[in-house]
Amino acid sequence: MKHACISPISDHTWRRLVSASTTAAAVGWASSGVFATAIGPAFTPGSSDTLLYVGKSGGPLIDDVGVAQDQEVSREATTKWMLGKYNPSAFWVFADLLVPHRELLAWSNLAKIDTKESGPPQGYRWTQIEEPCVAALGEEMESLKPRRVVFATSKYQRDAILRVLQDLGFTRHEVRPELDDTEFFTDADGRLAAITRHPQGWRREARDPVAQYIRDWV
Repeated sequence: MKHACISPISDHTWRRLVSASTTAAAVGWASSGVFATAIGPAFTPGSSDTLLYVGKSGGPLIDDVGVAQDQEVSREATTKWMLGKYNPSAFWVFADLLVPHRELLAWSNLAKIDTKESGPPQGYRWTQIEEPCVAALGEEMESLKPRRVVFATSKYQRDAILRVLQDLGFTRHEVRPELDDTEFFTDADGRLAAITRHPQGWRREARDPVAQYIRDWV
């Protein structure tokens, strides 16, 4: 499987993620392996039809995905999972509203290291992995150059996301109160970033207008 950008996360940052994962696993709260960016085979950095879709963390199914400590092995696993449509959850239903097909999609998670329980790392667990995870997110956005970035993360680690957006030159875009629980940001090149709610439990009549606004951004 060929990709336009095989390793959007630098070797230096990936080593830091592996180190943080090893430490977290040793004390018992994390699963083994590091989440690597899934990249659809039609994803071309900088293209107007590409989108980076960011969740909180891989969640309880992450062991089924098959993430590893080698970035390429982990990336192949996450890409296969994304393209295979193995999980019909609300998170993926929303993703499919944003792009014509997943080959144009890149998928990531803010937390690249997962807890053994359900739910993303919180509190001291997030603090232990925050720096390499935030660095990785910035590198993904710089390397992949998506026209649109969607954080389906609700309020999870919102301040960390805002720091990355600010560092990359994004500023707040128009406020759209009719678009449910969604903040919009743009940069000097007209790229769009949206922080919106996690789709679980989101009513279709509130969710679909947000998806259409993002999908129609050019």
